[in-house]
Amino acid sequence: MVAQRAFHTLTLLVTGPNSGKVLVTGGGRRIGLTVETRCELYDPATGSFALTGQLNLGRTYHTATRLLDGRVLVTGGLNAGSNTSNHDTVEIYDPATGTWSFAASMSTRRGRHTATLLPNGDVLVVGGAQVGSMASVTASAEIYHPATNSWRTVPSMSSARAGQAAALLPSGEVLVAGGYNGTSYLATSEIFSKPADYFTVTPCRAVDTHTGLPLQNGVPRTFALHGVCGIPSTATTVVLNATAAEPTGGGDLTIHAGDATAPAFSTLPFPAARTRSLLVFVSLSSDGEVAVQAAVAGNGTAHLALDVMGYFE
Repeated sequence: MVAQRAFHTLTLLVTGPNSGKVLVTGGGRRIGLTVETRCELYDPATGSFALTGQLNLGRTYHTATRLLDGRVLVTGGLNAGSNTSNHDTVEIYDPATGTWSFAASMSTRRGRHTATLLPNGDVLVVGGAQVGSMASVTASAEIYHPATNSWRTVPSMSSARAGQAAALLPSGEVLVAGGYNGTSYLATSEIFSKPADYFTVTPCRAVDTHTGLPLQNGVPRTFALHGVCGIPSTATTVVLNATAAEPTGGGDLTIHAGDATAPAFSTLPFPAARTRSLLVFVSLSSDGEVAVQAAVAGNGTAHLALDVMGYFE
């Protein structure tokens, strides 16, 4: 390799111009010394390594997970030194451009944790330590949802674990085994049940602003979805075909849970006077609402349609 590394990750790329190459991420020469931001690609056709885009932050004891769309999610990891803090930050590698960008941060710092791709495309992150000395080992777990660039916490394990192993089972459940709890090594194992069941519905229009007022530039609107189009009060996430129609100028829509802060990225961009649609996964607030805000050039307007395709419980 170009750099000396230990405790790094290897991920096979399957999309983009470097499909078939292996992404080498992070690691270091020794705890307390260099932690790498440099990343490399191994080309099996030539048997050689070459540098690619750098991480924004050096990491070792992190995880790297290839998402369903081919991007690579890197979570946590030790920044430097044996007693310094692990990261709570997250980065995503885009194989189309060879560059890294920050994603939403986790709820806690983690190193020596596990990250497991779930059948629905989400990523389950479990356990780990908050500092490099293996103090502050956590039992907590959370799930990353790529479609909304967001995290949600899920029930914690019965035991705190760092350095454990995790495997996806054919049932969609995740087996977590072994690890270190801060004082001793573990022979125990636990199973994380599927976080949600998905239910399809006959496509149904839940929202159409043509029956009222269009979205105004910069003015947020909320729409209640529990009890609409067969969505029960137990639904936590909905799958929507979102349509921006008749915009008076170019712009974008941002769609998110009704009780959450609007994300920094848009959900659906659109050009002036053109209709655009996109299938999106949107978390619901506790009372079943989604929030929508339009940014339209010239202080303009756009109509919105939301068609329900299914939901998660």
